[in-house]
Amino acid sequence: MITWRLGTEVQIARERDGTILFNLQNGQLYSLTPVGSVILDRLLGGREMSAVIDELEEAYGQPRARLESDARRFMHELVEKGLCHAGDQ
Repeated sequence: MITWRLGTEVQIARERDGTILFNLQNGQLYSLTPVGSVILDRLLGGREMSAVIDELEEAYGQPRARLESDARRFMHELVEKGLCHAGDQ
């Protein structure tokens, strides 16, 4: 199982319409959409990606392959920006 955590220099603020990530190291703010917020919250909370995709598929009725591709790409972007880290449990 992959575990997810925020970068050590990242602060998170949850807003009504999404989430804001603040990278203390470079001073940049990143605004997440409500769907991005759900993905990040669930993964940081210990859910597996497949369970998150199940939830999104039920909520939005989009093709599973597309949801999975989008969610993986989203998390990859967060990792590349140093906002999240993934590791094996």
